[in-house]
Amino acid sequence: MAVTCLAPVTVVSAMASLNVALPDIARATHAGQTQLSWIIDAYGLVFAALLLLAATLGDRFGWRRALLGGLALFAGGSVAAAFASEPETLITLRAVLGVAAAFVMPATVSTITSTFPREQRTRAVSVWDGERP
Repeated sequence: MAVTCLAPVTVVSAMASLNVALPDIARATHAGQTQLSWIIDAYGLVFAALLLLAATLGDRFGWRRALLGGLALFAGGSVAAAFASEPETLITLRAVLGVAAAFVMPATVSTITSTFPREQRTRAVSVWDGERP
């Protein structure tokens, strides 16, 4: 339960924390207003666009693989983004994080529904849904 709750918190906080860091990012990368908009929006756009496809691939190839692969890609992309000095690189890495997030979110729900017995599922999904900011 802890992993299935921590994974979406990480994915959601990647969006919220960026808004706080935006002035520092603008100074560090010398990004223009359009580039800053893409730095913010690339993540959400790719995440939303690929969510259904990622869920379908998770169904086909396994939720555990989707969750672990998504988390690995998210971790690698996050580390790389921390060292990005060019706005274009950061935009690309934010899109990569959106791909990873698209695999993580549906995999966590599926993991809960397949792990917990029927009588505990409602409570588990409630905990999963209630822990996000």
